[in-house]
Formats: sequence, structure tokens, C-alpha cells
Amino acid sequence: MKKALILILSIISITKSFCQEPTKTITATFVKAEYTPTGDGDFVIITCKKEDGTNVEFSESANDFLVGTEKELLFTQKGPGDNFTKLENVGKKFSIVYVEYGGITSVKVLASNSNTVTNINAATTIPSGSVKIGNQIWTTKNLDVDHYRNGDVIPEVKDPQEWAKLTTGAWCYYHDTSSSGDIYGRLYNWYAVNDQRGLAPKGYHIPSKEEWLELVKYLGGPYDAIQKMKNNKGWAGESLFGIENPDQQGTNESGFGALPGGVRAVDGGYYFVDSDGEWWSSTAAGSNWVWTCKIHYNKSSQVSIDNHANYGQGSSVRCIKDK
Repeated sequence: MKKALILILSIISITKSFCQEPTKTITATFVKAEYTPTGDGDFVIITCKKEDGTNVEFSESANDFLVGTEKELLFTQKGPGDNFTKLENVGKKFSIVYVEYGGITSVKVLASNSNTVTNINAATTIPSGSVKIGNQIWTTKNLDVDHYRNGDVIPEVKDPQEWAKLTTGAWCYYHDTSSSGDIYGRLYNWYAVNDQRGLAPKGYHIPSKEEWLELVKYLGGPYDAIQKMKNNKGWAGESLFGIENPDQQGTNESGFGALPGGVRAVDGGYYFVDSDGEWWSSTAAGSNWVWTCKIHYNKSSQVSIDNHANYGQGSSVRCIKDK
């Protein structure tokens, strides 16, 4: 049965090279993933249950399941004959791009009940890591997603002139370098933050100015809070001075783990990585302006909640759990 499925999907794959097939998106719950060696190669058979209760199976070459891919959410790669099911994701719902005449072309997370989801190019529902500070629960890393909560794609915009003209949601990596995302997450303009499709994961939201103020107050006020919020490494001056400056690191006593991810200005330029971190709030500060939380590298400075940014700026995003 599975060999026949593999053969059928192989034929479909060849057919797709010659014609365009209509696609649709379905929601399915992950059931299992199994490694299946065949004479034509090694495959992983993935089974998901559709909303009507019926199963859908699809097959991919085991060699295609590389670290960091979206389908890695569904399997754990082991030796031949072992079960490939990623048990912690069993029962979660996924949005699947489905070719009408057969085959499945991509998978992305649509919903989850887990507290952690692998950091990949897919819409997550629960951020990786959280910490309770006072009566609030904050994510411990900057947001790093390229889909809205409903699964719609948020475009990456690299060109500075295009960025400057935006009136819709977009994201970028600092200096358009994906490796910076591993450290600082992504920078989002306000249009993405404020989009009704939802940027924050399910159960979380973008903090208001008042919620930022509550955090800072709990940590002793703007001067005491800065050291407690800053990470204990990564602050000024790898880029500013060529050497790390241990005097400017925080204690991260709060567990917030703030890092200096810099910003992208309205004109598309990049500024202040290693020296400043700035995070959106959900509170307007006037026409085309929004309040932000800003931390400067200098330990004698303070956490600023009275800073504001233009809608077109690219800033980091932290999320706070709904009450």
C-alpha cells in the first residue's frame, strides 16, 4: 500500500513538471510519521487526520527532511526502521498546502497546545520560552515568525526604497542577514504588529505601554530594571568597539533576556545593533507614532517607555501572555 502510494506520488511529482495543478489549503491534525525504505529510495510517510475525520497521507524523500525545514516539526530523524513520529507534536493542527490532483507541497503550523515550538520559517502558536515576572508572563526571546496567526504569509522586504514606501505589514533581518535572526529574531514594522490577522501567538498579545510600565515598576523602576532586563552578554561593544565590554552587560535577574537587536529606520537603513534594543507596544503615541520600550547599552542609562517610533520603523517584538 505504502509502496503504491510512493509510486503514485512520484508520478504526480513528474506530472507537476509539465502542468500547473490547482492548490488548496486544508487543516489536518498530525497523527504519525514513519520511515519506509524502498527499492527506489528512503521515504517518510506522514499521516494526518483531516477535519472530516478521514486521513491524508503524503510521502517525501528522507533526504528532503533537513534540519530547519518545516516538515521537521512532524518527525524525528533516526536510523532505518525506527519510528519517525515527533511525539510532542502529535495531535497538533497543521495548515497543509494541498495539490488538488494529489501530493502535498508544504506544511506549516496552524495551531498548537505546546509551550515550545521549534524556531523555523513557519507560523508558531506558542513562543519558545517564557518567564513569570511579577504578575506577568513574558516571552524570553524576540518574535521570529514569518506568518500571521491565521497562517497568512508576512512578506520579507530587503530593498530600502521598497521598505520606505510600505503601508502594509513586513519583516526583515538586521542587515538582511538570516544569522542575525538566530540571535535577535526579526524586525517588524508597525503595520505587521497591528494587523488584525494577529502577529502574537495564540494566548499572547503585543504588550501595551501600561504593561511595559508595570514590568519596569516591578523590577524597581527604570534605572534598576535596565540591568535586570538586559542579557548577561551580547551588549556593546562587539560592533561598536571591536571587543566585548563586560561592564555593559546586564544581570538578567528577571529572566527577560533583552538583547540589542537594533532597528530598521523608515528610510530602510539599519542602526544600533549591539547597542540598543527597541520593542513595540500596542499603544498609539499620536498620528503615525507608537510608544516603544527602549534599552541602551550604557549601564548608567534607564529603560525608556517614553520612546516612540514611526509606523514604518522595524523594531523587535516581545509578547505577553493573555490574562
